[in-house]
Amino acid sequence: MWVSAVRLLVPVTGTFISCGNISPESSCATTFPETDYHGNPVEITWSQAGQIHSTGKFVIPIPDDIDFDRPAMVRVIISTPDFAGAVIVQRQLTTP
Repeated sequence: MWVSAVRLLVPVTGTFISCGNISPESSCATTFPETDYHGNPVEITWSQAGQIHSTGKFVIPIPDDIDFDRPAMVRVIISTPDFAGAVIVQRQLTTP
């Protein structure tokens, strides 16, 4: 199903990222200034099949193998109309 109005919000700071319309089995990427993640709860909201969905507030777990000296990104995954989550993924190093 198409998903629209996807938003990941950090309520404590009011900071958010968002994507518009996302077709089935595809993705949306957005640029966001790098910032430190302080473990604040986040909330994901999205619209699907005419209904607005929300995860409620939750904390994104930090992977045990994360390298704090390298950038990472947040990947939002909407797996069913009723469920979404987020994971922190280490960004790959690029070679010139």
